[in-house]
Amino acid sequence: MVMKIEKINLDAFDILLPSFSMPIDEDEMDELDLGSEEYREMCRESFLDALPDEIIHHGQVEREIENWGTYDYNEDYFIMPINEEGYNWAVFRSYWDDNYSEWQVCSEGRFKVNSDDHTLVARLVLPSIWKSRGIIIDDEEYVEYKNFLETI
Repeated sequence: MVMKIEKINLDAFDILLPSFSMPIDEDEMDELDLGSEEYREMCRESFLDALPDEIIHHGQVEREIENWGTYDYNEDYFIMPINEEGYNWAVFRSYWDDNYSEWQVCSEGRFKVNSDDHTLVARLVLPSIWKSRGIIIDDEEYVEYKNFLETI
C-alpha cells in the first residue's frame, strides 16, 4: 500500500499540553538573563521533559536569518497520534520568541495518513506544512528544512 495523506487540515487547533516548572528557585530566576541562550535552553529542556510519551519530538530546525540584523530562529517539531474528526495525526512546533523571551507553541496541522509509523508520517506531512508557510525545501534559502527532513 502506498502511503499518502488522505485528509489534511492546516487550520489552527487546540493543543493541550502539560504545564511544567523551571528547575530553579525564585532567587536564581531573578539573577537569570531572560534573553540569554542559557535561559532559552533551560525552558526548552523543561518543556521537552514534561511532554507525555505519546508526543514524539522529531528535532529542531536551526536557522540563522539575516534581515536588518542577524538572529537565530529555531523550531522544534512534534507529532502525536490523535483520534478526532477523522484525523489520526497532529503536528505542532515550538519556537523561541525573542520579543517575549519565551517559547511559543503553534499548531501546524491535523492529518489522516494510512500509516502507524510516526517517522514516515512526519517525512510525508512536514513538506506540506512548510509549503503552506512559503517554505520551499528545494530553495537554497531553506536548506535547513531539507537537511532536517533527511535526518528524521
